[in-house]
Amino acid sequence: MIPDDVYIRKAVEGDDTAFDVLVKRHRPQIYEVAHRKLSNPKDATEVMEETFAKIREHIKAFQGRTPFGT
Repeated sequence: MIPDDVYIRKAVEGDDTAFDVLVKRHRPQIYEVAHRKLSNPKDATEVMEETFAKIREHIKAFQGRTPFGT
């Protein structure tokens, strides 16, 4: 399996396919956290989508000091 940092680097360069791979990898984890906090599948899905929209918007600022999933 190719590590996240490879896809992050490509996503920073504007590769939408690389960003999509990151989303697929981390969607279950983000959804699970949101669902645990909100106890509502619709709200959890909305928060997950908003989270990935913000990540896409700020991906260039990611410095890699922590794992992408955090």
